[in-house]
Amino acid sequence: MFDQYEEDEAATPVVEVIADALKKRVQSLRVSDAITIEFVYGRASDHEPLTARVQRSQLLSEVTVFHDFLVNAVVERRCLSFPL
Repeated sequence: MFDQYEEDEAATPVVEVIADALKKRVQSLRVSDAITIEFVYGRASDHEPLTARVQRSQLLSEVTVFHDFLVNAVVERRCLSFPL
């Protein structure tokens, strides 16, 4: 996805793969001892990583909602559009 376009469509089989991968991340977050999670969301012009921190519980909540949305899309056999 996102080879050359600013958005891409994902058919049901692709959405299912994404949902399965996200489920593994949710399970990993549930067993984590970390209080906060730091991740890289981009790079500055000098190539330094741009990072953000979020409370594990908040991230878990939001990722779980997104996972549930994806699972519902699979059940309803919907094609989704993902903008960058």
